[in-house]
Amino acid sequence: DTIGQPQEMVLRADYRPPFDWTALLQFLQNRSTPLEWVTEDAYHRLVNGHEIMVKNMSAKNYLAIYIPSELSRNAHAVLRRVRHLFDLDANPSAIADTLSRDPLLVQAVKKHPGLRVPGCWDNFEMLLRVVVGQQVSVAGATTIMRRLAERIGITPAAVAGSVPREIAAIGMPRKRAETIWQLARFVKSGTLNLEEKDPHVFYEQLVAVPGIGPWTAE
Repeated sequence: DTIGQPQEMVLRADYRPPFDWTALLQFLQNRSTPLEWVTEDAYHRLVNGHEIMVKNMSAKNYLAIYIPSELSRNAHAVLRRVRHLFDLDANPSAIADTLSRDPLLVQAVKKHPGLRVPGCWDNFEMLLRVVVGQQVSVAGATTIMRRLAERIGITPAAVAGSVPREIAAIGMPRKRAETIWQLARFVKSGTLNLEEKDPHVFYEQLVAVPGIGPWTAE
């Protein structure tokens, strides 16, 4: 009986074809944490403890985003994050036209139409991935991210509430753990603004963090 109960919401996120959905799912699956996973032809993500699901409606060129009623107030934010995660605002025709002018790229562009640049659900998670991934393989970095999500958490508050010794214990050098801890503290306090639009300002904020050099900041 669903009378009087809020229903699941389905949002539509349009994109310009071609769109290589399979490549995006593979990329995300290879780097997934316990907060996100891929099943068959869908992407799943936990948001505030509730699961959303994203499917590709390729015949009509849009992604369907299934949002439980508990997250109805977060619908706009979820839509924005999905558009960023799957690079839906890209213009593949313009990209292909530009890249095809390079003789070294023209065949690759023809072979892989509709490739997108995968984003990240959360800016702090992206920052963590960048630091965790220093000098390790994708598989190694993903293992560390999964442990971090399971044992400590991957929000600024959770990481800042830990200590470098505990962070290092999941499998990374102590100095890198200290960098991650400091990043979380800086983000939590507002010293480092992950929504900063000026890349030069953001760069200066990043390199002020011990353990963040020019290469990582770039």
